[in-house]
Amino acid sequence: MRQIEDNIYLEDSFFGVTLGALVFSHGIVLIDTPPKPEDARSWRNNLQNLGTGIDRLLVYLDAHPDRTLGGHTIGCAAIAHEDTLRIFDHRSTVFRGQPSGTGAVWETCQNMPNVRWHPPQITFSLNVYLQWGGYHVKIEHHRGPSPGAAWAVIPEAKIVFVGDTVVINQPPFLHAANIPAWINSLSLLLKSFSDYTVISGRGGLAAREVILSQQRFLKELQRRLDHLGRRKAPPEALEKLIPTLLSKFNFPGKYQDLYTNRIHSGLTQYYQRRYLPSANPSYL
Repeated sequence: MRQIEDNIYLEDSFFGVTLGALVFSHGIVLIDTPPKPEDARSWRNNLQNLGTGIDRLLVYLDAHPDRTLGGHTIGCAAIAHEDTLRIFDHRSTVFRGQPSGTGAVWETCQNMPNVRWHPPQITFSLNVYLQWGGYHVKIEHHRGPSPGAAWAVIPEAKIVFVGDTVVINQPPFLHAANIPAWINSLSLLLKSFSDYTVISGRGGLAAREVILSQQRFLKELQRRLDHLGRRKAPPEALEKLIPTLLSKFNFPGKYQDLYTNRIHSGLTQYYQRRYLPSANPSYL
């Protein structure tokens, strides 16, 4: 865990998502959780060891299991966009750790226990403001990687946590994506937050070139998918795209299978949902 501004912390030592926290004498705002219960407990305890008060509030930047599985361990109220709550409402009450080949980080964790989901108790439709210590925190809805994707904006510190809107050195998740909206969100990030420190939900500090690279990747992917869609190509045609798409990212070889699954599974679901009328349109 490292301090990036007065009372604002970044945690990127847990495999999975990059976490954030605002720590003040009366309590903590936590941004996302790690998927492994022991990591979530460690994250909670590390923050408590800073000498803060008992008040806690958890922010989910989207509904992805990698960042929401640890919610029950944190043990406090959670806030998220209303579409994130809708996704929770369509899940079973208990998560059962059976990998499904989606390329999620939790699928690499050994002996994942069955846990009860911790859905958000507070929701918003567009944005919500929090007054926490010396900072105002604005939680904004920015659809793109998922219907309920949100950013945590801290204007006084010029810091924005953007979740899966930007990922670093790994392919993005496409299962619940809206690529045109995602591209627009990145344009807004580049234009209106150019003087902010941008924190990726998977990789930490995101330089401007990283954001531009993500946008170029999505534009090229959209072009290729539109081409296949116009031809009414079957989902099997997506297989040929995978090596080229993976070559855009610089990652250790040990993640080859994980990221291949992520691209394959996400592409298939996105293509069926967006281009094949008979496909199930659900993003849940």
